[in-house]
Formats: sequence, structure tokens, C-alpha cells
Amino acid sequence: MKLAHPLWEKVISWEENHVPVIVVENPDFYYEIISELYQQTGGGDGRFVLSENDKTLDMKKRALFIQTPWEMNFSDRRIISRLYAAIKQDALEESSYLSTRESVGLFIRFLTDLADRMPLPLTIDTNPDFADLLKAVNLRIDTDGLPLTETMITFMKTWNTLMGETCFLFRGFRAFIPKDKRKEFYRTAGAEKLLFAFFEDSCRDTIPEENIFTIDDDLCQIF
Repeated sequence: MKLAHPLWEKVISWEENHVPVIVVENPDFYYEIISELYQQTGGGDGRFVLSENDKTLDMKKRALFIQTPWEMNFSDRRIISRLYAAIKQDALEESSYLSTRESVGLFIRFLTDLADRMPLPLTIDTNPDFADLLKAVNLRIDTDGLPLTETMITFMKTWNTLMGETCFLFRGFRAFIPKDKRKEFYRTAGAEKLLFAFFEDSCRDTIPEENIFTIDDDLCQIF
């Protein structure tokens, strides 16, 4: 993939073993770029061009702009809906169908037995929607206790698996990743074929695995 902007002299490309870091030191221009990214990835107008093999891609569908760690929400309705749909589809595949029917049948018989013990006119749905069973047991992505880098990897893998290949654009995240942790993080992300870039207002302690593109306070472009 490649990311371009008409005001940039450099086209951002994803190279093996290198992570793009876009540094905009001019506060006004940084705000302009971040605002445009936010708007365009949300489906609005913008001048960014995301492409693959010379084909222009829809920024809303193929790029995700993340400004804070809290935006990596694994309980997002889109993630949960796609997750349940994927598991339901797998459960109803021919190779799993008999096992699914047997397991659900055992569960229904267990509930029926419990209902029969009560001195009340109870009834249950003997053909429940499989997704409703997943909701009942609160099936979810488990990220409890994970450090930021592992949460980022898990989120990107989850999103790609459920939504399709996406370019992740993180604002200000690099500052939260210690220098001695970055190389391993980049290596793991590369092995998983995850595409992401950092947008920062300053950049220090760079490492060789980072492909730095800087627009300084005077709007000079350095790369």
C-alpha cells in the first residue's frame, strides 16, 4: 500500500521490516493533517490518497485512524457483530453442523429439565439463534492485562480478520512505546503482515526499523 498527500513531497510506502513514522512539527499543519485524516477515514472529504497496485482505495473502508488507546474498543458493535457472525457460520458448516446440533441439544435438554422441576408453567425456545448463545456466555476478545504493544497487535489482527485488510494510522502512540520495545513490536507486526503508521508531532530516539518523514516547524520536508 501507499499513502500520498498533494502537499507532501514523499509518498509513504510500506517496506519490509520498516514502519512509516510521519512527524509534523508545525502545530498548525499538524492539526490540519490530523483533522483531515479524521474526516476522511470517517467518510468525509479529504486529499489523502491510499492506493495498492496503482488502484485507489476507499479511505473509509481500508484505513482506520486511531487517536487514543481507548479507541481500540474490542466491544465495538462492528467487531462483536462480525465475530458472532463468523463463529455462527463456522458452527453451521457441514464439518461442524452435527457437533453443533448435539451440543445445543444437550444444552436445551438441560434447561428443559430445570424448567420441569419448577412448579410453574415454563417453556423455552428449543431452536435458539446460535448468536444469542454467544451473547449469553459473553464471548469476547480477551485483552485483560496486555501491554499497549500486544493490545495493538491483537486489535489489528482482530480488525483484519473480521473487517478485511486495513491500514492502521496511529496518532501519538509511538511516544508510549519504549525504544527497547519497539524493535520486537515491529518484528511481530511484520510477521503478522500488519500495515500501520505513526503520526507524531515530534520524534526522538529513532531506530533503523523506522522510516521517518519529517515536516519541520518551517514546513521543510525531510526524508
